[in-house]
Amino acid sequence: MYNIDNFSVKIYTGSNRCFEMDHHIILLKSSLISKVDDHYTIVPPDICMFANLKNIHELGSADSALIDVVGMVCSVKQEKNITTHSLEGRTYVDFKITDFINKVKVRFWDDVGHEFYNSFSQATVLPAAIIIASAKLRRNNYTRLSMLTNAPATVFYINPDCERVESLRRSLFCSQHERVHAWSGETTLLYFDKLFREGNVYEIKNFVVKYYESSELNMCFSDDKRIILSCLTRGVALKNEYCHIPFDMWKFTDLGKLFEFDENINHFIDVVGIIDSVDEAEVVNIPGKKPQTFIIFCITNTIDKVKVKFSGKFALLLDELLMKANEHPVVISISSCKICLSKDSEERSICSTLSTKFTTNDNMQIVQTLRKRLALHVENPKGHVIDSAALALKLLNDVRVDVIIGPQKSSQANFVIDLGDRAHVPVISFSATSPSLFRRTPYFIQTAQSDATQVGAIASIFKKFQWREAVVIFEDTDYGHGMIPYLANEFYDNDVRLSYRSIIPLHPTEDFILKELYKMMTMQTRVYVVHMSRPLAARLFLKAQELGMMSEGYAWIVSSGIMDMMSSLDSLVVESMQGVLGVKPQIPESENLNSFSRKFFQNSNVNKETNLSFIGLWAYDTLWALALAAERVGYSDLIPNPNGSNMDTTNLLDLKISETGPKILQAMLLTRFKGLSGKFSLVNGQVEPSAYQILNVVVGGVKQVGTWSPAHGLSRMLEKSGKTYQGTEDLQGVIWPGESIHIPRGWEIHVGGKKLKIGVPVKDGFTEFLSAERDLQTNTTKASGHYIDLFDSVIKALPYSVQYEYVPFLIGIDGSYNDFVHQVFLQKFDAAVGDITITTNRSRYVDFTMPISEGGVSMIVPITYEDSNNKWTFLKPLQKDLWLTTIAFFIFTGFAVWVLEHRINTAFRGPPSQHVGMICWFPLSTVVFAHSKW
Repeated sequence: MYNIDNFSVKIYTGSNRCFEMDHHIILLKSSLISKVDDHYTIVPPDICMFANLKNIHELGSADSALIDVVGMVCSVKQEKNITTHSLEGRTYVDFKITDFINKVKVRFWDDVGHEFYNSFSQATVLPAAIIIASAKLRRNNYTRLSMLTNAPATVFYINPDCERVESLRRSLFCSQHERVHAWSGETTLLYFDKLFREGNVYEIKNFVVKYYESSELNMCFSDDKRIILSCLTRGVALKNEYCHIPFDMWKFTDLGKLFEFDENINHFIDVVGIIDSVDEAEVVNIPGKKPQTFIIFCITNTIDKVKVKFSGKFALLLDELLMKANEHPVVISISSCKICLSKDSEERSICSTLSTKFTTNDNMQIVQTLRKRLALHVENPKGHVIDSAALALKLLNDVRVDVIIGPQKSSQANFVIDLGDRAHVPVISFSATSPSLFRRTPYFIQTAQSDATQVGAIASIFKKFQWREAVVIFEDTDYGHGMIPYLANEFYDNDVRLSYRSIIPLHPTEDFILKELYKMMTMQTRVYVVHMSRPLAARLFLKAQELGMMSEGYAWIVSSGIMDMMSSLDSLVVESMQGVLGVKPQIPESENLNSFSRKFFQNSNVNKETNLSFIGLWAYDTLWALALAAERVGYSDLIPNPNGSNMDTTNLLDLKISETGPKILQAMLLTRFKGLSGKFSLVNGQVEPSAYQILNVVVGGVKQVGTWSPAHGLSRMLEKSGKTYQGTEDLQGVIWPGESIHIPRGWEIHVGGKKLKIGVPVKDGFTEFLSAERDLQTNTTKASGHYIDLFDSVIKALPYSVQYEYVPFLIGIDGSYNDFVHQVFLQKFDAAVGDITITTNRSRYVDFTMPISEGGVSMIVPITYEDSNNKWTFLKPLQKDLWLTTIAFFIFTGFAVWVLEHRINTAFRGPPSQHVGMICWFPLSTVVFAHSKW
């Protein structure tokens, strides 16, 4: 090795060159050359100019290239002695160096090889890095591959302390610090067959992750990179297959970001979420293969929901774990699962793979965070209003809750919502349905359908069957009274009259119920609308059946609160309600609802024939919406005290103002999702009105006979080919009380009912219009005539029965017509029929119908006939005076002309007779003859 000073470098044109720069060195006369003795330390590593191992085979011809290289040592072989004749006595060591992508063979001869082998054997850092300066490049003429050997100037360094070696080491991945989801192609599996087995999980050391190239077989799908395995790579299989991956190495992917992954590339991810719904495990027979078990479930982070499909042993294991789960909700953590794209839609789901592992309800921090997003503090007011207010004060003052859920009764909510408004804590009720609660305070949210939304469905039934009167039976509570004003207004708009309102106490005696029912039996109306709690309604219908009011001719309509959970009522109560019509909020069918129903009935002792309560579904969606709102707001720094402390009885209403409450309120009002009960969306603090089912209680349960919606009104649901749609017909196939198929008239004539007294005026003459006489045998008045026939026809046209009798009033004896009308005002007559004149004074006391006959003044004149042959007919258009006036003007005109002309015009001279003739003739000539110059 030499130290050269004073030389020049120019563009290469000869055979000797420096390959890195593609230049050549020109020695001058002034060049100074001195030999360096200590050739192993003279070249520092930081001045080496390293060649890329990938391009070594493209560098110059054999015996001409000296280069610097750096790499990791691998595949070191034992030192060998040469026994051939030409090289006898020499030794060499073969090994390879790699940059984890490319490999190059190196052979060190004699003393250099011996020194390398000893240095490598004593290296403390593995894999060992080596820098070779001034290595000689040789090319095999047969394989066209190059290898490196040592030259006299060659020096090497094992694990030197330089930046290039540190950079090379930093590209290594160590499984103790990093975790990647990787897949191995067939070539790699064959090459590393003894090291790796498909489907197992390994702790791999000494590999490099590079950006993926499409021609490579080994790649890391999640990051779109490739894993480079080499002879330095070592792998250890992890035996405990369900908990081998340390929790601190899990890298969870947000469920809401699955659509951000490229659908053309496979992606392996880790996910965690709450199990929302699980389908039953299903065994599928695949032709040519063993039967495969599948299970489909959904996981959620309380904001996004993703479908997961497990197959094989994972499906069986998950099904077993869910059956044994003691803590709910169940939180599942899944590692190395695959993102799948549905063929029928763009929906992303998650599927298990051979390397998938999962745990449930483990101790990871993120799992505990999911489980504790809503801390519930349950209190039972036992139905008492005072207890509800006291417990609300306890929650607000002691526990310091951010939200109060579930004042179940409207009377309880009346107290609690005022407390929540004062403390700025939202009060959410999923069962208080009274319309009087609507937006009383901004901090009250009604996630239940208001009773005001069902009055349209009830009124549509009356309109359909043309009923004009109704009796309303309701309980004497806030719940009972709340709907009645809205129902009365809806009936008024549909020309339905409330003939009676029966108010039943919350805890009535049997005698009170019987007394009310007897009173209603004496009325003509036979259509009853019942709005009360289910226990009270059960007592009412049992007594109505005893009195025969559940027979043919009666019609009963109940509100949604009674129709909910009909299958849970006693069989005797359901039997007494045969033929009743009812309304109930329509819950749309969905996959989530079906899955929830199956899971609910599997994990409970409830009869599968029992329908889910829509109140329960509203409660489920309410908690779900609150979880979404809490997720958006974040977690409160205030840690509630579940035990509480003694309340300050000196100032109970000195409530602390919540800082989180207003934020949750705003987030709750903006929450939108598709829940079990349908679309959840709040408008002015109340869920949007939905359609209603029209149900009919029949033998064996309840059947749907139609639907009602605010947009489409009343319609009938039809089912064909497994699909349900709205038909044009409405309410067909209704079974009425007494198992009758005939529509009740809505009224009946009762024997003991009151008769209307209709007064009729009696006087001499005009008997064709009105006459009345007293039947002494029957002691009744018989009336006849045009007015009576007209009145009887009007009564018969009414949709209900009216009983009446005629009472005579003798004009001139009993009084005048004014006195007759005044009897109606005094209520001695309910109405009057006859030839009664409408006057201003009489209209002040009584109401009149439209006149049934015309009145006023008429004139009678004689009829004259004209003679068409009369020759003087032409004179009739003008009167005599007008004719005489016209003739006088003619004569006056002729006289004026004669006065002006007779002195100068000879034609106007002559005897007097000629003058008179001229005066008469001239006016006529101006009319008959044309004008001329004369």
